[in-house]
Amino acid sequence: MEFVLEWFWYLLAFVAGSAVAWGATVLLIKPASEDEPS
Repeated sequence: MEFVLEWFWYLLAFVAGSAVAWGATVLLIKPASEDEPS
């Protein structure tokens, strides 16, 4: 059970990190795309 719990925390940290990275990318790219309409 301890192995499952440890794996769960690794998965949760990976998902959280991916969400933060995606959110930062969206926030950084969105203003640039608004300034330069394509």
